[in-house]
Amino acid sequence: MTKPRIEPSGQKHNSPSEVAIPFPAPLKPGNLAELFQAEESAILGFAMGLVGRRSVAEELVQEAFLRLHRIWEQVENPRGWLYRSLRNLALNYIRDHSRETVTDTIE
Repeated sequence: MTKPRIEPSGQKHNSPSEVAIPFPAPLKPGNLAELFQAEESAILGFAMGLVGRRSVAEELVQEAFLRLHRIWEQVENPRGWLYRSLRNLALNYIRDHSRETVTDTIE
C-alpha cells in the first residue's frame, strides 16, 4: 500500500511509497459575513496569541475585517489575506506600543 503525502506543488516523488496529493484551491466565501461567521473565533484567538490583550486583539480583528471589506472584490484568498493582514497589524501594534505596560491598580 502506498503512503499518501500531501504536497502543495502537486509534484510526484521518486519514492514509490509516496503519492503526492495536491491541495484544493482556496474557496472564497460568498460574502464577508460568511467569512466573519466562519473565522471570528479562530482569528480572535490568533490575535490574542500575538498581542496578549483581548481588547487590543478585538480592535485589530475589526480593523483587518474593515480593510478586507474595502478590497473584497480584488482578493482571491480572503482567509489568507485576513490572517496575513492581522499579523501585520499586530506586529505594527507591538512595535508602536513596545514601552506600554499593563498595571493593575490596588485599592
